Amino acid sequence: MLTGHFYDSNSTRKFESFLKSVKNLIIVCDPPFGIMVEALFRTIRQLKDKFVDVHQKESYRINLILVMPLFVGKHVKECDDSMEMVDYKICYVNHSKYAKPQKSIVRFFTGLPLKQFVLPAESGYRFCEMCERYVANENRHCGLCGICPSKDQFLLSNKYSGGFFRMERHIGIVHDVIAV
Repeated sequence: MLTGHFYDSNSTRKFESFLKSVKNLIIVCDPPFGIMVEALFRTIRQLKDKFVDVHQKESYRINLILVMPLFVGKHVKECDDSMEMVDYKICYVNHSKYAKPQKSIVRFFTGLPLKQFVLPAESGYRFCEMCERYVANENRHCGLCGICPSKDQFLLSNKYSGGFFRMERHIGIVHDVIAV
């Protein structure tokens, strides 16, 4: 995955033929969790460069969808600032830990407009008019940062008033406690 090397010339020819046959390309990549994100993006840049070379002056479009755990979001953004996290909770049927949405830490990261990912209401998603994207029902729009956070949110009990507060953490930014 990271070397960009084909072991026989037939594969190289087939790959180039495939690139020539398409004008719009979406690379979907579900790498192992321990992958070095910078190395992965280096390989993806090589693939994109090859696609551009094949099409030269023709009109074309290339996009990327990565399947990665939440905690690498910061590294994904460092490699490509256009990448954003889709709120959809990805489940793996054959994985004991990530088979249920409540337990899944796996998300899509993409440069595509997030409103293009229409998430099902019956699975616990809604459209946020302010964010212009689908989010999990439990996520509420944050007036401080202008988004509906989708990671590391938790409720804090207020022992003085008996109420609950929500503290939101977004990709390395921690906000003050916000009343819910």
